Amino acid sequence: PEPVDLGGIGKGLAVRWASELLADAGDGVLIDAGGDLYAAGAGPEGTGWQIGVEDPRGGADPLAVLSLADLGCATSSVRLRHWRVGEHDVHHLIDPRTGAPGGGGLLAVSVVHPDPAWAEVWSKALFVAGARAVASSAEQQGLAALWVDAAGRVAVSSAMTPHLVWQARDVG
Repeated sequence: PEPVDLGGIGKGLAVRWASELLADAGDGVLIDAGGDLYAAGAGPEGTGWQIGVEDPRGGADPLAVLSLADLGCATSSVRLRHWRVGEHDVHHLIDPRTGAPGGGGLLAVSVVHPDPAWAEVWSKALFVAGARAVASSAEQQGLAALWVDAAGRVAVSSAMTPHLVWQARDVG
C-alpha cells in the first residue's frame, strides 16, 4: 500500500491548537502555517485581517484579498507539489475514489471556516470534486469557498462574498 500524507490535515490541526493556546494572547493574533491560517480578532485596522490569496500559477500579485476576523482559512493548490509522469501532469491531491490526482480543471481552492482544521478538510474535498462540481458542492454545504480553474479564472461561493475585499478580473 502507498503511504498517506496527512501533512495538510496536520497543519490545519496545528493551526487550530495554536489558536486555542493563543486565545487570550491579546486583541488579535494571526497564525500562518503556509496556506493554513487563523485570524483572531479584528486585525491591525479593526476591520478584519486582510489576507491575500496567492495565484497558483505563481507571481507576486494575489488573485483576491479576503477580510477575516475569528476565522480560519486553508488553501489546497497544485502550485508547489506537482510533476510530470510520462505525458501527464500530476500532483499530490489524490482522489480516494480513483487513487489518481483529483480536481480536474482546478488549480486551487480556498475555504474560510471558523475552525482552521475544517477549512483544511473542506478545501481538499472541494478540490477533489473538480471544476464541474466545486460550485454546487460549496453551495450545497454552505461553505465560503474561492477557487481558481485551470484557465486562471477566479470564482467564489455566495458564502465567500462577505469576506471578499477584492478579486482579480480576467486573469486567465
